[in-house]
Amino acid sequence: MYRKSVLTLIASTILLLTSFCATASASTTISADPSTIEVSIGEVFTINITILNVADLYAWDLRLYYRNDVLNATEIVEGAFLETAGETFFWVFDLNDAYNATHGRVSVICLLTGSVPGASGNGTLATITFRPVGEGNTTLNIYSTYLLNSDGTSISHTTADGQVNGDGKIDWQDLLVLARAYGTTC
Repeated sequence: MYRKSVLTLIASTILLLTSFCATASASTTISADPSTIEVSIGEVFTINITILNVADLYAWDLRLYYRNDVLNATEIVEGAFLETAGETFFWVFDLNDAYNATHGRVSVICLLTGSVPGASGNGTLATITFRPVGEGNTTLNIYSTYLLNSDGTSISHTTADGQVNGDGKIDWQDLLVLARAYGTTC
């Protein structure tokens, strides 16, 4: 009897942990894509801001910071994801390479118009074009993000920053990027 109870407890615990891990791995994430990019001065490139595993997204808001001695942002355009659910309002309220002495900032809001259900799944929220202006590395820091569903309720999510390597050297920062990516699939 005791042995059966212990086995039942172990099986229940494994089942509970497995279901928790499956739920945790399907969390909503906003990320920079590609997550890492190597660039040269003057080489214009784009980064997509993507969303994964979202349900009923009606509106989103984010800021992205970067070192302004390494990059300048030249343009941000709406991605196709939210438009799959209906007509949108897309507003870039800050595209500022001199946000402060050391960083530039991109700030953008996008929302559906009208009483429609939100978009679900994975896709591109926006595409940002950058131009490298100096040697060095910078994080594309996705910060102060908000996601709302069609009821106006906040959607829990995580963010994953991007990395831009523009120093032309293989160093410890490159090894850190490699270590982070080791074992992941594309």
